[in-house]
Amino acid sequence: MTKKDATVLIPEAQLIDELAPHWKKRFVKATQIMQDRFSENLNWNDIADECAISPSHFHYMFKLVFGESPVHYLRRMRLKQAVYSLSLEKKAVTDIALETGFSSSQALAKALKRELGMSASQIRRSNRLEDADLWDQIMLKLGQPTESETSLEKALCKNLKFELVHFPERYFFTSKQQGHNLENIFNVWFQITPKDIANGISIYHWSAAVSPASQPFFVGYECAAHQSNKTLPASHYLSTTVILDSGTAYSAAWDALYSHLLERNLEPDYDAEVFEQMSNLRDYNAREMEVSLFLPVKIKDQT
Repeated sequence: MTKKDATVLIPEAQLIDELAPHWKKRFVKATQIMQDRFSENLNWNDIADECAISPSHFHYMFKLVFGESPVHYLRRMRLKQAVYSLSLEKKAVTDIALETGFSSSQALAKALKRELGMSASQIRRSNRLEDADLWDQIMLKLGQPTESETSLEKALCKNLKFELVHFPERYFFTSKQQGHNLENIFNVWFQITPKDIANGISIYHWSAAVSPASQPFFVGYECAAHQSNKTLPASHYLSTTVILDSGTAYSAAWDALYSHLLERNLEPDYDAEVFEQMSNLRDYNAREMEVSLFLPVKIKDQT
């Protein structure tokens, strides 16, 4: 078999290869840093900066690409190397633990028990011909995680239609709130919105998309400039419109939107704000709602 015909069995490479070159380069660098320095006490903000990814979105985007958080990925890399060393080398367990990023042999022992249900001495005995099945089970547990079950909402998101749109400067009357949740949005919107207006708007910073419960946001409606107290500058957005009835569907839609951004040569515009437009709120029946999601992006040459 020639190299050209070889099948790549490196999970990270396969997952990264699905991304646009712009993002592929960033996540290749992120995984290389973590693999080369897995024994160090890594600073996630520094890694995000080195890879030109917003620190507030690094964990979210990493998990979106690899199916596990960077913390779990690093822990798995450390444990995998420790298992290899235990099975192939005669070094003391303490030395192996420290070389692979664990604070002590006790910390390594806890990780082995938690993730594999085994002790260091059992690992050392496992890589023998008569224990081939056991070794295969260990390697399977240390491999790239996969979703054994995919929610129907996530499956349906494969049918989403995405669009790049541009809005001129827009004006809104809003109320600043804390804790981005549907009940809060409804209560405030009905209090401040004239009865002849049916559509609502929710505006927030990128950081609120990662931790909505702890970040401020603005809820209100679009209006004329002289009636407004908040302005959104002209900007480009990646958008999709969904009809949903649960938080699961809402989260799945946002994940799909971010995934589409990663698959294309699009750059997030962190200076702009994210917004959602909710249609016909006055007809909302607590069963389903139409929402358009808008993610600000920078448009550049995609050649």
